[in-house]
Amino acid sequence: MYDLRGGKEKLCHGYGEKRGQVGVRQATLGAHRLHCRRILEFPALLNYALPGTVVGFELPSQGNVTIQGADMTRVPVNKRGIGFVFQNYALFPHMSVDQNVAYGLKSRGEKDEAIWPKVKKALDLVGLGATGHRFPNQLSEGEQQRVALARVLVMEPTLLLMDGPLSNLDAKLRIHMRTEIRKIQKKLGITCLYVTHDQAEALTMADRVVVMNKGKVEQVGAPKEIYANPSSLFVADLIGCHVEHELDLGSLGLISAEQAFDPGVPVFEEGAKVYALIDPANAIFLP
Repeated sequence: MYDLRGGKEKLCHGYGEKRGQVGVRQATLGAHRLHCRRILEFPALLNYALPGTVVGFELPSQGNVTIQGADMTRVPVNKRGIGFVFQNYALFPHMSVDQNVAYGLKSRGEKDEAIWPKVKKALDLVGLGATGHRFPNQLSEGEQQRVALARVLVMEPTLLLMDGPLSNLDAKLRIHMRTEIRKIQKKLGITCLYVTHDQAEALTMADRVVVMNKGKVEQVGAPKEIYANPSSLFVADLIGCHVEHELDLGSLGLISAEQAFDPGVPVFEEGAKVYALIDPANAIFLP
């Protein structure tokens, strides 16, 4: 179980004089859940804040981070048991694939007889069991990404954080790697916090999605829920499958929920500004 909590407060991190903050309302990501999606359309500095705070590169301005019930807010990065894969694979060019994957275990002080079976198991898991002798410049981008993933998995982390790991890949390879990452995550049963700006990536891979806008959580839910019932215009626009139509109710007087075509929509007062969201995938147009 992995929890990202703010206790009685939001989890926040501020920058600069105005202390612009990334706020995360209390959220729990249960075991075997894969992706939490974050969509941030503002400066890259804030784009880094949430994963940096979870991993421990940054301290929150308020709130805390707990993992399996233990407060990790001020625990050093290397003691949190978090494995992270970023957009940059950061493989050592002078080391073979085997040596790259073994690096973390050696740094942790493990003996060779314990290291190499783990390295082989990790490479087999990502489908690169026969490439241990090669060097990074002899691998494709997709293979390099899998080596970076193996290097993290061999450490047996309690939580896996992936921040835009497929951004450098071409479209066809991205689709293939989505499937591979999801397959590995299910096999290991490890919780994964996955940060992406790609709507399709989030909706097709996730068990649970968190949509963020300018540091604030807009909506949390299963992909189908996010797609079918966006909680705001921002989320609806982000999904990319809804067309907005502003309705002028000034001349209509009081309009009932039934008249708004959705029994879940509250009664609108005269002059209220409302939007109709149409999902093209479920729309039927008659001549």
